[in-house]
Amino acid sequence: MSTTMSLLQKCGINKMPPELLVKIIKFATTVYDDDERRVPPSQLLNDLSPVCKTWLTVIQGAPQLWTTLCGTESPSQMHAIIASTKKMPLQLYADDLNQLVLGEAADILFAKLHRMSVFHICCDHEAFLSNVSLLSVDHENSFLESFSLTVLGSPEELTVGLFGGKPPRRLTKLSLSGCKLSWDSSILNNLTSLSLTSSNRCGSRCFIDALSRMHSLEEVFLSRCVPLDFAGVNMAKVVNFPRLSCVHLDDYTSLCTAFFRHSKFHRLTSLDIIATSFEREDSEKYASLFDVCRYHFTPFFKIHPVAQLDVVTASTSVQATALCNLNDSISDLEAVMSVMLKLPLFEDQPPLVDMELVNLAANMVPPEFFAGEVDWAGARLSA
Repeated sequence: MSTTMSLLQKCGINKMPPELLVKIIKFATTVYDDDERRVPPSQLLNDLSPVCKTWLTVIQGAPQLWTTLCGTESPSQMHAIIASTKKMPLQLYADDLNQLVLGEAADILFAKLHRMSVFHICCDHEAFLSNVSLLSVDHENSFLESFSLTVLGSPEELTVGLFGGKPPRRLTKLSLSGCKLSWDSSILNNLTSLSLTSSNRCGSRCFIDALSRMHSLEEVFLSRCVPLDFAGVNMAKVVNFPRLSCVHLDDYTSLCTAFFRHSKFHRLTSLDIIATSFEREDSEKYASLFDVCRYHFTPFFKIHPVAQLDVVTASTSVQATALCNLNDSISDLEAVMSVMLKLPLFEDQPPLVDMELVNLAANMVPPEFFAGEVDWAGARLSA
């Protein structure tokens, strides 16, 4: 400690203005472990406090340093942090699937939802049922900007009536898994980011109407959400997405195709599709999916030609991924478009993924935007 103190005195870091020292400590306590989990700032702050009297005084006198929770703190620590930060907005990052928030800790955090600007939590079914009533409370004037709820172990996925039908005015990011939300909810209207990774289907008209209200949407993650009758629906209406740039869709092949046929994009820069079939369908259906994806992504390819196309095949899947050079660095390629076809594997039958499907994947990018050759051995095309 004496060596540390002499270094501090020599460098004068303990003599910095308190407001600057607070910023440095705030930066120093934003740390992630080897598993990319957020390390509780309270743990790091307690480690830094003994460095010197100046640091102790600054850390104890700056409640803004204590506003981030990770859900792994003890209940007594949570109570102390909540009390010391007074009315400041809190941020909760407790959505690690390997560290569920349970029991008393979950009760404490759900009860303080009105204090949160970021509320990301992963809990079990019991904790969810114990606190579900708190989710339906009106939070129209709360701090909440980002809400993520993952419920594990539920025998069935329940529909959540969030915030009494009155969305928090600042809320722009919503993520739900293990529970569902009605597509009629006004919460969807002002979102910039939406992630629904549990089956959350409704009627085609309701689905179209909900999407049409999402004018601010910039990124969307949908898994098993497209209506089951959407592929056969006869509607001329096309949903206009003026700001949507990132689309992740996981659904049946025909429903993925129908979704893109009813969509119009202006800023699409990232497309990730997992299309599932229970049987080997007519090749034209798979070709239609690639065609509609190619159509939507052509404006982007005109600006950023494909530098590399990876094609990966397995007995039950084939995936094509287009990579582009977005930063003028040959070694720094980014995946911008990916389409995976997933098919079943039946006993005593050959794999359903054949050369015809592989060729569809290999020709995903329009030839004028890609000049590579197929390397079937390495399953890779390189420009």
